[in-house]
This record gives sequence, structure tokens and C-alpha cells, in this order.
Amino acid sequence: MFGMSETSAAIGYEIEESIDELTDLSILPIGCPLSEYRCLLMDESNDERIISPLDTNRIGQIYLAGAGLFQCYYNNPELTSRTRVIINNEEFFKTGDLARYNTKSELVHAGRIDFQIKIENQRIEPAEVEKTIIACCPHEISNCLVTTLSQDKGLLVAYVIGDKTQLDIESIRNYCKDHLRKHMVPFYFVVLDKFPLNANGKVDRKQLPLPSLSNNGSIQFVKADELLSSVVSKFDVRLSDRTVSKGNPSNA
Repeated sequence: MFGMSETSAAIGYEIEESIDELTDLSILPIGCPLSEYRCLLMDESNDERIISPLDTNRIGQIYLAGAGLFQCYYNNPELTSRTRVIINNEEFFKTGDLARYNTKSELVHAGRIDFQIKIENQRIEPAEVEKTIIACCPHEISNCLVTTLSQDKGLLVAYVIGDKTQLDIESIRNYCKDHLRKHMVPFYFVVLDKFPLNANGKVDRKQLPLPSLSNNGSIQFVKADELLSSVVSKFDVRLSDRTVSKGNPSNA
């Protein structure tokens, strides 16, 4: 089931596969809208055109309408107005979630619009990069988060959850080069024991430690920034200078 506070459960996926088949699926769809909901996939980069279920190559924002739609945000009419839109005389909620259709016309989640990344005027889907990194070492990497460096939005950082003694960053980087376009290969790789979480149990991106470089070109483990030590001092950051090169990041 897929939903949010504003709609409750609105989209569901009927599991027909066996446990083994589910394990083999690289991406599990979120499914189709439930009977009481209408769902549109909107390409907001193209005059808000509705994406056809037959078009499996385009990513758009999920718009939902139906009986379970919330009425308004409490004391926040501006946000209410910004997230609601009338299409064909029906009010839809702009969820902020991105998705695409698969060949069965099911929705496949593609991340949040808030976390969209654009480098060198090319849009990057963090979920695609994260999936590739995990696929490189599925037994050693349990999770991954890809974002941009706060000081330089043109540099990708991959935060990897795994055993730092078993991960070869150079091998992961080479795997990414073989399976991703140049501008999608992370500039930095950081290995953590676990992600810092906020009060809602979601990853606290503001508390993610900054990458740090050693001066001698060797692999170095460094502690998180002192300002974050109260939250992430137990995390070790693993970074090889060899994963960073001068010049155009896309050629790293």
C-alpha cells in the first residue's frame, strides 16, 4: 500500500509472485490507484501534460483525487493552494512523489520531487543511482542515499550503509561507470554504519557528515564534523582520494 497523511492509502500493489520471485525483482512497483481514487502522472517539465501509461520512459509527479483527499492544511492556506490543482473539473493533490509506469501500467516510485538533482543541466534520479550502487554489492550494502554536496550542488555524494571493512570504493565507482552515465557517477562515496534519523524516523539529511579528504592519497577514516558529533560521532566516514579528481566532475 502507498499513501500519505493527505490521502491515507491510495495506491496498492497486488502481490502475485512467490517469495523467490519477489527477491529477484530489482524494483517492486507501488501498483495502481485503489477504486476510490483517481491517479494522474504529470510531466511538469512539459506544460503539465498527462503521461500515458503506455509511455514507460517518462517520470512525472503523482497527482491524486478521490473521496479520501484531505480538505486543507491547518492554518496554512498558502500550502493548501500550492498543492491542489483542478484538472478536468476535478480537484487533485500534488503529492510530491515521482513515478513512472512499467510495462503493466503499474506505478514505480522514483523518489521525491524535493530531492530531485540537476547537474550540468541534466536531471538525475537519485533512486536510479542508489539502486545501481546497491546492485554492485547486494550482500555488503544494505542501503544507500545519493544527494549533492551542500557546498557544491554540482558534486554527487553517495552515502552507503555497510561494513566498511568489506567495501572496495574503487570497485563500486568502476561499477557505476559501467552502468551509469558519466554525470550520474558519484564524486564522493561515504560509508556509514547507519543513517542519522530525525524525530519522524526519516533520514536527517542535515546531519549527514561531510566528506573529508586525506592528504596522502590513501583511504582514510575520519570522524564526523564536531558540530554533528552529538548525533553522528559514532559514524566513520570512508573516502579514498582516488575517488576524487580535479576538473569536470562528470569525468571523475
